[in-house]
Amino acid sequence: MKVIKPVHRSEDGQTLLYVLCFMFLAIGLVVSILDLSTSHKKVAQDQVNLESAMYVGEAGLELGASYLSNNVTTIGSVTYLNGSIGGGSYSCMITQLDYRTYRIISTGIVNNVTRVVRLQKIYQPTYAEYSLWSATNGTIWFTVGEMFNGRVHSDTPMYFMNPNYNSGPTFSNSCDSLANCWYSEPGSYSLKNGSLSGVTFVKGFQLNTSEGALMTDVHFNDGTTAALMNEANNNSGLVLQGTTTITFNGATMNIVNSRHSPTNFVYTPASEGLIYVQKATSGTSDKAGRAYLKGGNVTGRLTIATEEDTYIKGNILYTSNPRTNPNSTDALGLISGLDIVVDDAAPNNLEIDAEMMATGLLKPSGYSSPFSSSVGAGAFGVDSYGSGSPRGTLTLYGGIVQENRGPVGTLDNDGNISTGYLKNYSYDKRFIDNPPPFYPPIANKLQWSNWQEGPN
Repeated sequence: MKVIKPVHRSEDGQTLLYVLCFMFLAIGLVVSILDLSTSHKKVAQDQVNLESAMYVGEAGLELGASYLSNNVTTIGSVTYLNGSIGGGSYSCMITQLDYRTYRIISTGIVNNVTRVVRLQKIYQPTYAEYSLWSATNGTIWFTVGEMFNGRVHSDTPMYFMNPNYNSGPTFSNSCDSLANCWYSEPGSYSLKNGSLSGVTFVKGFQLNTSEGALMTDVHFNDGTTAALMNEANNNSGLVLQGTTTITFNGATMNIVNSRHSPTNFVYTPASEGLIYVQKATSGTSDKAGRAYLKGGNVTGRLTIATEEDTYIKGNILYTSNPRTNPNSTDALGLISGLDIVVDDAAPNNLEIDAEMMATGLLKPSGYSSPFSSSVGAGAFGVDSYGSGSPRGTLTLYGGIVQENRGPVGTLDNDGNISTGYLKNYSYDKRFIDNPPPFYPPIANKLQWSNWQEGPN
């Protein structure tokens, strides 16, 4: 009997092997796809966590900045804020770097993922960021040839002299007014909203602007922590009573004050110096809280505040000229409770290197302006500006802030100087974020100069 042999048995075994291999490959592919999908999902979730942690960290910065703005006069050297936002948490640290500069570091955490962001330099802007600021401009003209390379602002209408001439005034930075109109003089009359064709506004001219600055932000001797007299007492400054004469002599100065002992002495201010001249309440002579600045060279950083007028009798120059040496640290601030006056004894072609502030806040009863009856308290101007021969050019490197814009000279019908000085004002850009010591900040306003992400 013959036996039939299974000739396809070997082929069946091979087919089974192929099927098993295919199944293993398929299973491996599925596992790989699932693993890859899980990895992609994890990467996607990590990315979401990173972005979420950044948002939480930035929210912490904003909350820290808001807290700083509301507590800037009372905040300590280091302040910590913590909280939760959405599904994450933040930890914020506010550090005071000096008397007016701060840093905020915020850490955002979401699902154990951390991002750290910071505002490296936060500061309160001060009045020193203005080239010319006037609450009341009056009818004082911006005239032929004048140049302003810092911010110019007036709460009231501004007057532009001879704007149809090619050499009209030039404003190379922002120029704005709270008013809704201006006046120009194309001939011998004033024209409301007239031609400005001869005036150069590099960054435009804006009306109806909103300015947060108020002269009442300045505190002289009202007992508050930020009062200038308290700052002088608490920061190695000098407080004097009565009429004071100061001559600058580099890093030192000669001071004459009849109520000080000795009455004539050499003074070296602190690195962040502040001299406060107070009105005397006793005695019969030299009681005025007034300073006479006889000029000289200023080395270092100093602010002089007076409860009454400040008189300038000579050239005041920086020892290291910041116009040619950008690393110069010399800085001078002048803050007056009444007016800042260029004295009759000042030389022709006078130069003043300073940021000046005439507030008029301490106006006494029966006040009489040293300039004219039409100028209110709180002005920078020239004594006897309307008489005599032209006195040349008044060069200012710094800025002027004043409640009422004061006169420095008079003009003929062509806009040329007749009496007093021709203005040559340049703004000291260093004062935008590094003003003279203890310069009054603008209330409820903060600015920052450097945002970055980085490790704590």
